[in-house]
Amino acid sequence: MDELELYQLATERRKMFRNLVAMKAKFEIEISDIFIFLGLGLLNFERANIGPMNVQPISVSSLSDFLAMPKETVRRKLSNLEHKELVSKTGYGFVVKDVGAWRNLAEATNL
Repeated sequence: MDELELYQLATERRKMFRNLVAMKAKFEIEISDIFIFLGLGLLNFERANIGPMNVQPISVSSLSDFLAMPKETVRRKLSNLEHKELVSKTGYGFVVKDVGAWRNLAEATNL
């Protein structure tokens, strides 16, 4: 990778960091909460058969395994995200509630 490619990569990632910091400030959440929010959406939407309106709820255990994080940490952070109205808890697990926020963040991080 030459210097120009490194410069372009750094410039692209600056947008990602600005969006992460903006989301952190807007919702008053930590970067680890954002990580969990992104992971939940990846699993929700990846498992949807028809589209984002038919997302599959994800259990704390499944998300914990996917992110390689302790279940209690994931549970606590999902509760915080639920309080911030970014996710919803169902009888079957958690789903992204604020699809627009998830999409904007996912696009900004090139997911």
